[in-house]
Amino acid sequence: TLETFKMITDMTEISQQEANESLLLVLDSLDALVYVADIETHDILYMNKYGRQIFGDATGKSCRQIFWQHAPLQQENPCPFCCNNKILTKYGHPSQTQVWECYSAYTHQWYAVQARAIHWIDERLVRLEVAYDITQRKQTEQTLQLNQERYALAVSAGKTGVWDWNVYTNDLYLDPSLKALLGYS
Repeated sequence: TLETFKMITDMTEISQQEANESLLLVLDSLDALVYVADIETHDILYMNKYGRQIFGDATGKSCRQIFWQHAPLQQENPCPFCCNNKILTKYGHPSQTQVWECYSAYTHQWYAVQARAIHWIDERLVRLEVAYDITQRKQTEQTLQLNQERYALAVSAGKTGVWDWNVYTNDLYLDPSLKALLGYS
């Protein structure tokens, strides 16, 4: 009957609403920047709590306005790192996830970013982007690189070499400086 169909439709809408609220609750609890932007307009439809603490209320603004605040506003152009063309097939359907690392001059942080086209809670095609703060990892990598360069300079200047013997595998490593000192080319 018509009343039964209306009851089922109402229950489905309530279930969908609860599912949407649960999704937003999960996204708000992540310790990462999460935002959803309309694929065509680049307008931000949602930003999680983590992002709102950094950028304020971004809803309705273009991602360029939020993430490129230091650049001149050119509303007709997307950000230089916009990946909309990579997360959609040539037919406009969601494609594979794009992953990259970038530095934000606004927050002075490094981020590992993942972006994917999805159908949002209103069925609109959107870009879902998640950015994890990797600043500490990047600083550690830079420190390690600097220490390796200093070590190489010290070994070279001191006319010494390094060797390493793995007693479990019986593998022997001789660095190029030690090989040169021993007369090997």
